[in-house]
Order: sequence, then structure tokens, then C-alpha cells
Amino acid sequence: MPECNLALTQCAIQLALAPKCTAAYQAWKAAEQLVKTNPLYPVPLHLRNANSKVTPSPSSSGCFASGAELVSVDGGQVLSDLGWGQGYKYNPDYPDGAPDQTYLPPELQGHSLVPLPALRAGSPAL
Repeated sequence: MPECNLALTQCAIQLALAPKCTAAYQAWKAAEQLVKTNPLYPVPLHLRNANSKVTPSPSSSGCFASGAELVSVDGGQVLSDLGWGQGYKYNPDYPDGAPDQTYLPPELQGHSLVPLPALRAGSPAL
């Protein structure tokens, strides 16, 4: 898009001149290792999209996967009826943008993927 050439150029220059650290690379590698060494845990129910209905396809035998279990769905059950999205806290609704909410499955709680020095105030950009 010709109207954004200057803005993209300025962005590229700012990124090239910005202080660097390896936090993003370290976080990516830690996440990769976590996925390789752990089973695939289900997404917590409060984070799942509950704004739709599930209608089984002919090949699905009237079931869909919900984590490790199969849940029978007849004629388009609303996912919120199964607990999907219940208790979700929308970050922009909170003054600091950080509600008390978990984002990882219980089995992965406590794992930190971003090195702590990168989280400190005044550290270089990720």
C-alpha cells in the first residue's frame, strides 16, 4: 500500500535501532520445549469460545472432542451450556488490564516462559 510506505519504513528503522535482548527467543524456545515434553492439555473452559453452536458433521458421529473426552452434541448445542467461556474476564474491562485470571491448563500453572529479567521495568524491549 503506497500510503503506508513511510510508516513501515519508520517502523523498520525503529526496530533496527531498538535495544535488543534474547528474551523473545528464550521464551519461544521454552514454549517449544514445553510442548515437546508435555501432553496436549485441554484449553481451560473459561478461555474457550462459547459464542457458537456445535452441529455434528456426518463424519463426526454426533460427537466432538472437548479436551480428552468426547461430548455428544444433538442438533447444535450452545457451547456455553457445556461451560465454555463461563467465568472469562475481558482484560479491557479492568483498569490495569490484568484481571486475576489463569491462561494455562492447571497442569502447566507456574511455568514461566519469559525470562524474569525481561519482565523488570527498564529492561530492553523484547
